[in-house]
Amino acid sequence: MEELSAKEKIIETTRKMIEEEGYNNLNVNKIAKEAGVAIGTLYWHFKRGKPSILKEIVRKGYTDFLDDSILENINKDSFSKFIREFINKYIKQHQENRRLIIAVEYALLENQTLFEDVDYIRDELKLIDTVSKVIKKIDGDNKKDIYSLSKFIIYSLDCIVHRQVIYGDIVEDIDDLTDYLLEFVLKFINH
Repeated sequence: MEELSAKEKIIETTRKMIEEEGYNNLNVNKIAKEAGVAIGTLYWHFKRGKPSILKEIVRKGYTDFLDDSILENINKDSFSKFIREFINKYIKQHQENRRLIIAVEYALLENQTLFEDVDYIRDELKLIDTVSKVIKKIDGDNKKDIYSLSKFIIYSLDCIVHRQVIYGDIVEDIDDLTDYLLEFVLKFINH
């Protein structure tokens, strides 16, 4: 097995520590010690410390959604299938990262200034841009504001998926959730 780079050690250690101890209970000295790296190495890779590491953890979690090559084969006939796969992937990503999501949400609720540190992640994720490209490819320029429509869709999906994954109180069967969300997205786009 290949040894992790110092940057990867910092990311994986921080992720694990956030899940176990919470974001607000960490400090960079503790992270560096657990990761087995010097504090200077941590700051060399992550100039702003914890917020920079958190940004990288979140960015890595969304890399699958950023692949523009998925747009090449989408057409009106495959659109519904694409949306279903996207929703399934989104739910799975949230399920796999449930503990991290809860810890980060808690930290954000406890410390509103973290929103300033994390908010810029949304622009870099390009999730909204990806959905905008899909809608434009399928529907052309028939919609007034494709970006706002895409933003509403992503934020709505995110709220509902978060609620289901964290509390598990919307549906008992995840396939039902996928069906409901697919119907919601398709109706909203076709409205």
